[in-house]
Amino acid sequence: MSTSKISKKGLTTVPKEIRKSLGLNEGDRLAWSIRSQQGTKTIEIVPIKDPYTFLKGIRSDENLTYDKAEEVADRLILEEVKKGKGKKVNARN
Repeated sequence: MSTSKISKKGLTTVPKEIRKSLGLNEGDRLAWSIRSQQGTKTIEIVPIKDPYTFLKGIRSDENLTYDKAEEVADRLILEEVKKGKGKKVNARN
């Protein structure tokens, strides 16, 4: 089991072996949620790949604006979370 410490500002480091196992890279996001079951709380963490990687193919579109890119990125992130894509990590409370 890997552990990490939470700083005064609420920051923590994802241990190297966890990052490697899940294929996490700089810029990837983590979606956090709390699950309660039979009096036990767990934290579910779903990795979300860097939205930039999803948008690589449309960067050359001369009609692409920041707002359009942000809208596409938000939609893709929500789709990934809804699909449960990526590997889920559960940490017990």
